[in-house]
Amino acid sequence: MNPDLAHQALDHFGEMLVRDVRNEIVSHWRRILNGQMKDPRLGSLAELLASNDPACFGLIHELLPRIADTALFYLLRTLESESTIEVAVQIKDERVPSIRETSDGLAGELYGSRGWLERFGV
Repeated sequence: MNPDLAHQALDHFGEMLVRDVRNEIVSHWRRILNGQMKDPRLGSLAELLASNDPACFGLIHELLPRIADTALFYLLRTLESESTIEVAVQIKDERVPSIRETSDGLAGELYGSRGWLERFGV
């Protein structure tokens, strides 16, 4: 397989995962906590949190991206170890049949100065 294509496929997958999943999760929950969005399933959680110590509220805002990052880490670790699931990526007219095979550790792709979180996270 063309190494450039494999790298493009891996980055395409990582960008989609971080921007369209992780960043949206963080944004969604920040809107709820800031009272900008109502979620009837939560009851009065946002009001309860808003009425507490501002430092506690700030801590929750800090934890949101870390919780989302942890969920992505375990998802990627599972995708890497679970041989019954393959994730293929289409780049233009070429297909990379398994991103697992393009990486030396999918969960590790999240971290570092060139990691997905650094490049695609908010």
